[in-house]
Amino acid sequence: MRWYYTKLSENEKTVIYSYGWNTKEITGELMYDKTTQEYSVLKIAANDNQKGAEWALSHLPKLIKKGFPDKDMAAIG
Repeated sequence: MRWYYTKLSENEKTVIYSYGWNTKEITGELMYDKTTQEYSVLKIAANDNQKGAEWALSHLPKLIKKGFPDKDMAAIG
């Protein structure tokens, strides 16, 4: 399984990434709150479900460690 991420916006409080599951079509949205250090699913990707969106969200800390790249990909399995 693969998730593709593209940064949509970043400011002093939040970072929002769009994501796609097993496709480069990125229709979901994930957010990281820099102040509270909390992660949330804003929108589930068109071909995904809640569980899959949470898996995609679980890879967001790796993006944060990389310094919020504009694009990235995570693979498992």
